Formats: sequence, C-alpha cells, structure tokens
Amino acid sequence: MSTVETLPPKVWLAHKEKADQAFRTGHYSDAIDFYSDAVNACNSSSATDRAKLFANRALAYQREGRSAVELVVPINDAQGVRMPDLKQLDRRC
Repeated sequence: MSTVETLPPKVWLAHKEKADQAFRTGHYSDAIDFYSDAVNACNSSSATDRAKLFANRALAYQREGRSAVELVVPINDAQGVRMPDLKQLDRRC
C-alpha cells in the first residue's frame, strides 16, 4: 500500500472485523496486528474511530499480558485524536 489517501474509504473496517474475530477467539497477537493495520488504514479525519481502534488494541495488549509500558500509544499515533477520546483510551489501559 502506498499511502492512506489512496485507500478506499472504510477499508479499515475489514481489518477491524478480522481483529475483533481474532480477539473473540483469544488470538490476541493477531488481533493486535489487525488493529494496527486498521489504525494505519483509517484516515485522520476519523478521530473517533481511530480512538476506538487504539483502545481495542490496548485491550488486546493487556489480555496478552504485555507490560503497561507497551500499552502506551505513541504520540505520533495519537495525532488527531480528541482529548475525550484519549481519556477513554486511558481508562481502557
């Protein structure tokens, strides 16, 4: 994939659905990968959707037993996420 702008709208939903399925079946590592793909495919104008993806990925990290340090969203990933959405993410972590 070249750039996010060239992707069809909502292509990230396919990645999210795969991530949700992997999470439900206990395949947290796969879920993390799919949520990361969804975040990368979700354009920055969808701040609420991106915040939910970050929260879901953080929960998958937590279920996998990773340390709290790994649950922190890098500041570059959080660009475009509104503060109330970051609060939700913080509560999830």
